[in-house]
Amino acid sequence: EDGDGDEWADAVDAFPGDATEWLDSDDDGVGNNADAFVNDPSESVDTDGDGVVNNADEDDDNDGLTDLEEAQLGTDPLNLDTDSDGLHDMVETATGTFVDASDTGTDPVVADTDIDGLDDGKEVGDYGSDPNNPDTDADTFLDGADNCVLVANPLQTNADSGDEDTSLTGIQHYGDLCDADLDSSGFVDTADFFGSFRPCFQASLEAQPECVTSDFDGNEAINTLDFYAYFLPQFGKPPGPGFEELTEPTTARKPGGTTEPTDADAAFLWTFADENDVDGDGLSAGAEALLGTDPFDPDSDQDGQSDGAEFLATKDPLDPNSFSNPPAVPAVPASSVAVRLFLALLLFAVGRHQVTRRSRIRSRSD
Repeated sequence: EDGDGDEWADAVDAFPGDATEWLDSDDDGVGNNADAFVNDPSESVDTDGDGVVNNADEDDDNDGLTDLEEAQLGTDPLNLDTDSDGLHDMVETATGTFVDASDTGTDPVVADTDIDGLDDGKEVGDYGSDPNNPDTDADTFLDGADNCVLVANPLQTNADSGDEDTSLTGIQHYGDLCDADLDSSGFVDTADFFGSFRPCFQASLEAQPECVTSDFDGNEAINTLDFYAYFLPQFGKPPGPGFEELTEPTTARKPGGTTEPTDADAAFLWTFADENDVDGDGLSAGAEALLGTDPFDPDSDQDGQSDGAEFLATKDPLDPNSFSNPPAVPAVPASSVAVRLFLALLLFAVGRHQVTRRSRIRSRSD
């Protein structure tokens, strides 16, 4: 007779009522299948599988904390992630201050330390938000409800919120400030730039309301601020929930986990690299392409001042008469992100100047 159906007759089955066990070589009451030490009747458990029995192992779960330390902390010495939040007990130091992924400052027995709706592990590993601060970007929205966790957006605007693509989970569930994936492909790339952003560049929403998804900063105009502050830092990455500094082409993250960008992606980023100032006027080739200046001529309007100098002086590099009283302002290479953003502000000012000038011309012609 085989009562438990394990193909071992009850007469010789050490566990006739347990189909998962039938032998107990050391007669310790623990079946061989579950016994880490089948020939040692005094030991049967090795939680972390390190070859050291629990009774002799100072760190049974191998999480970096001794069993004594875990007893003092109130964590489970047999579970390396007591609160199941995706972080090992060892890194959850309960200081209340996030230092890095090895010292998160979070509570090892509370999955969501700051009670913001996101487990500590998701904040550290997926979002890059502070697991001890319920509102990382200080925009009054808790991280768990914020559509751009790392970018302050108190209005929570999301121009394409009605254009969710259910085949791409979550792609369209990010706010405007952290969603430069304008074609909803799941990745910010050249298709977004040439297909959506570039056709809208220098447009106003009043004239072209369809360009609303390219107006990242919500000022109703698509300009260099939208490009340098929002689109370019997101290029080469999936959209949202926030973004870091510009990713180098060699480390751009592509869908599916590969780290290799396409040739077009790499070439695009290269045109906006600081060192790609072909004519030495202080503007990268990409910046000149956006503004319509000649990337191979340092003085596009032939007024004796370099394009970069005119931008720095908030003059129009395409108008030879805009620099009637030129100060001694040399072309300054954009050697840092800060300088690039400064140039972006100046480019925006020039764009506003061009729009005003065109309006005046139209008014005179009328």
